[in-house]
Amino acid sequence: MAIYSLRMSAVGKTTQKQPFTAAAHLKYITRTAAVTSVLAARMPDSRRDAIAWLKREEQADRKNARIIDKVVLALPRELSLVHWQALVTAFAEKLTHGRAAWFAAFHTKGKDAGNPHCHLILRDRDHKTGRRVMFLSAGPKEAGDRRRTGKSAPTTLRAIRELWERCANAALTVAGRPERIDHRSLRAQGQNRAAQVHEGPNIRAMQRRGFRPRSRDRVVRNSPFRRSQGPETRVIRYGAIDKGMTRAEYNDA
Repeated sequence: MAIYSLRMSAVGKTTQKQPFTAAAHLKYITRTAAVTSVLAARMPDSRRDAIAWLKREEQADRKNARIIDKVVLALPRELSLVHWQALVTAFAEKLTHGRAAWFAAFHTKGKDAGNPHCHLILRDRDHKTGRRVMFLSAGPKEAGDRRRTGKSAPTTLRAIRELWERCANAALTVAGRPERIDHRSLRAQGQNRAAQVHEGPNIRAMQRRGFRPRSRDRVVRNSPFRRSQGPETRVIRYGAIDKGMTRAEYNDA
């Protein structure tokens, strides 16, 4: 059945661990072993040219700029590649108002055949003026200032999630499919069950080989805000979070 999954993160000059992280991400999502096809608007669609373009854009950005936003979209398995391409194009064009650059890499083959998804890169700059279009990097103060002065509100994650739901369901309708996705939580949908966790092809492959993964604690770097208030890193106690269960065991419980 069609599932809803949308994950979003950003790459900024002050948050990336090393320069040209955005270009490295594009290089990774377009590797031959994984990518099925690519689409782009207002930026090059060839791998080599797109990587070079992102590097030039980053070099021209101010020192505290957000370089790109990254979105991972679960594609409805009921649709074909042609439908997926039309769906992502419609979503990206509506999201960017047809003015900002975007690049999409489809992963639908091999180990991803059962988990088709799309990696979408957004460059929040008007291709003519260089000004922001979606204001994805706007903080609370800037958002409030824009509201008070009558300017358009920044695009929120909630708005993006709702837009993907509308676009995906429209694509399912066009394809004559009855399935629908819903961006809301299970509680908001009135479903009294726990949400499943993502397993991924690597976990499923390990299980087929009879290997049972174990949770391990992980040291992660805190966000800039957390670092300003406290330590540089923190420990995530995955063993306590998982309660001794693998992801598959949790989903089957």
